Amino acid sequence: MNLQKFCLELGNYGCYLISIYKAILNTSSDACILARIANDYDFLKEHNIIGNDCEILQPAKICERYGINVTVEKTKNWPNNALFVIGKYHNKRTGYSHFTLMKGPRYVEYDPLGDSVTVKEGDIESYRAFIEKK
Repeated sequence: MNLQKFCLELGNYGCYLISIYKAILNTSSDACILARIANDYDFLKEHNIIGNDCEILQPAKICERYGINVTVEKTKNWPNNALFVIGKYHNKRTGYSHFTLMKGPRYVEYDPLGDSVTVKEGDIESYRAFIEKK
C-alpha cells in the first residue's frame, strides 16, 4: 500500500467504507477506524472487496472479516429489520453523493466528513440495509 495514495482514496471516496467500519467497530475513535481500514486495505483490494477509489464491491465481505454475517440490500425506503443502515445522500446543486451511517430515515448517526454539505443540502437517494443472516 502506498500511504499517500491510500490517504487520497480514503479522503476523496472512502465515505461508504468508513461508515461500514464505524458500524462494525462501534467506536467513537476515528483513529481506531482509520487504523483498522489501513490494516485491512490491501486484503480488501486483493480480494476484490473494494475496487478503485474505495468503491465497495462486496460490502458483506467486509462484515464477515469481523464475524458479522449479513446480506446487503439497496432500498429506497427505510428498512426496519437491519442490523445497521448506510444512507446515500445526493446534492443536486453540486452533483456530489455522500454515504453516512444512519440512525433513522433522516437522522445521521455518523458523517465521515463531520459536517457534509451534501447531507445538509441534499436528499436521501437510497439506503444500504445490512441485514443479519439467521
